[in-house]
Amino acid sequence: MVKNTNVKYVNPVWYMDSGANAHITSDASKLAEQQTFHESDFVTIGNGSGLQIQNIGSSSFQFGHSSFHLNKILHCPQATSNLISVNQFCLDNNCYFILTTSDFIVKKNLTGRILLRGVVENGLYPLTGFKSF
Repeated sequence: MVKNTNVKYVNPVWYMDSGANAHITSDASKLAEQQTFHESDFVTIGNGSGLQIQNIGSSSFQFGHSSFHLNKILHCPQATSNLISVNQFCLDNNCYFILTTSDFIVKKNLTGRILLRGVVENGLYPLTGFKSF
């Protein structure tokens, strides 16, 4: 049995998600710029339930020598993980992903230069060790 509470779950890790069509966070402080989401809309998650969208915003972060942007981040206070939509990330940053069973690599579209590399943990693709700005 799950009880609804007002406790906010804050997870500092972002997970690359090839099945997501939007970036999602429960932590509004992760949004450098934000606006109230005026439409009454929900994000449907894997178990079929819906998460209400409160705000929409954007953010940027530095990883190594590369800067990245996250546009159209949906702030859903009940979300339990921060998700980066692989498709939206590629659109936001003019790049492409290579996902393998052991790691993931992000490369620049025009040059193929490696911008980011991460390691799979328990079947997930976490993004850690970056600096937000």
